[in-house]
Amino acid sequence: MTKKLTKKERKFVPEIENTKNYIAYDGIKMYASTDIPLTKSESHVLLNTPTEIWKNFSVSLNKNSIKIITEEKTLTRYVFDTIQSEDGNVTTDLWYYHPLFNSIKTVFIVSEDSRLPQEDLIETLVARGYNVVVADYNGSNRNGLTSFPPSLAYGKSGQENGRNKKVSPDAMGTCQYLYTAILRKCITFINEILGKTDIVIVGIRSGVDIAMQVAGTEKKRISALACLCGAGYSEYKDLPKVSEKAFDTMDLELLSWMTGVSGVAYMKKYPHPVFSALGSNGPYGDVDRLSNLQSLLLNRLTVSISSHCNDSINAKSYTAFLQWLDCVFYNSEFPCEPNTVVNVNAEGYVYANVSASRPINVKKVTVYYSYGIDDHTIRVWNKTLCETVGPAEFIARLEIDTPVTYLYYYTEVSYVNGMTVTELPKILNLSKYRPSIVAKTNDNLVFQYGDDEIMPFTEISDNAILTENGVKEKSVPQGAKGVTCSTGNMRIYIGDICNELSPNNILQVDSYSEDLSYELTINVQRGEDVFFARKPVKNNHTFIATKIKCTDFKDSHYISLPSWQGVNSLSIIGKNIVVNKMIFI
Repeated sequence: MTKKLTKKERKFVPEIENTKNYIAYDGIKMYASTDIPLTKSESHVLLNTPTEIWKNFSVSLNKNSIKIITEEKTLTRYVFDTIQSEDGNVTTDLWYYHPLFNSIKTVFIVSEDSRLPQEDLIETLVARGYNVVVADYNGSNRNGLTSFPPSLAYGKSGQENGRNKKVSPDAMGTCQYLYTAILRKCITFINEILGKTDIVIVGIRSGVDIAMQVAGTEKKRISALACLCGAGYSEYKDLPKVSEKAFDTMDLELLSWMTGVSGVAYMKKYPHPVFSALGSNGPYGDVDRLSNLQSLLLNRLTVSISSHCNDSINAKSYTAFLQWLDCVFYNSEFPCEPNTVVNVNAEGYVYANVSASRPINVKKVTVYYSYGIDDHTIRVWNKTLCETVGPAEFIARLEIDTPVTYLYYYTEVSYVNGMTVTELPKILNLSKYRPSIVAKTNDNLVFQYGDDEIMPFTEISDNAILTENGVKEKSVPQGAKGVTCSTGNMRIYIGDICNELSPNNILQVDSYSEDLSYELTINVQRGEDVFFARKPVKNNHTFIATKIKCTDFKDSHYISLPSWQGVNSLSIIGKNIVVNKMIFI
């Protein structure tokens, strides 16, 4: 909002002037519609809330439509009608995975809109004694049996016609409403047909917003919510938390979406535990806005952040999710998150002071911090280990090598039992202080292998969950070491290194492969554009330096990269390639 109108400037709607049932969205309090600066032609319109949207919805199920398609030892597949309309019914395909013994503890997965969940995720959950239910709510499974009548054809994956991105014609005409309605019927199926009453709903990537809607409308039948690779606030995808920009057009349609369709609209006063695991650089969730999500909830938000991950979470966050799930189902306590306070002393040194719970069992305390880049999707995260200064107190010095305005940071505590706990990321305005600037050792160095240098690389994967660390250290025949990605491609974020380069600078990559000859393929990202470069390399039993010019990088139209300016990440494409060093010369 650029401005909150005064009473003289506003158009009043007396019957809703005192209605205080709107969400607090990203710190903007949107309660009565008269608090929203609409145009004169729009000021008479009441924006629907979740309560109003769903007040006449019935969760009852047509049990006569249920058919068993497959029945195996630990899997039963069903098809049944979920939504009725005049020209036909929505038929939904549902998979019920279960252990060999009877359990009421059930994980209801809302998968991303383009694929079903990973098989290894389902297998792991079943092995831990949980039932797993997956519904093909949008027909994304090509071999599935989910179908939609003509009037609701927009629910079919690939046929949304924009209804998944805008209110059309109202909140009840969106894909999100239809999918939530289908999944609410599935919960009735879980309760009444499967006989399962202890349900945790888990959203993955684009499924997170849908899971939030289901959780918010089914508070009595769902005991907890987990968000993997997402955290709501998708409307702010291109707007950093600290940006001074407002929405270009805060019109009625956008406001209607935010108050009635967005996932976080359903999280106000949500009473149950919520877990969010997401990549620090992920497009499906903004780590900077996790604190805003927490402000909506009545219960605790537990967080696990995968540093430098884009649209996946790493094995550490995946383990934290499984441990949190155990705590929810068995009513045990997940460790409380640490609390970090950053101070700048009289000499300008920046220190992080951390308080942690269960100090006796703490294995290590790590502070992650970033500066100079407000857009979280391209941010470079530094890390530093804390020293113990008291029974539950830890301290670390944060080194800053350039004048900055905002410092982003969070702390992760690792315990001896394998648990890790992450605090909500915080933002500090350093313009009020005079932090000491540490000189850069090498402005053009992107990466050089060292004992603790695997961390900047992350695996690029189609999977939302990386069940193990694919980026590993590897030795070449002559003994030198580097890093490789056992499953394929890996990415490194490089911050603002390229902003000081000229087109004449050359990227040098020291690489090795067991193949007698191989092609070194690298891509660079510049905004939303991706450019590729390919160079043949011959095996010499050690690392070989390959030099790549700016103009060697081409996009899909074979247009050269015009300059290094704006390049924010580099990716090594291909298996079995070991990298020891990357530098601009």
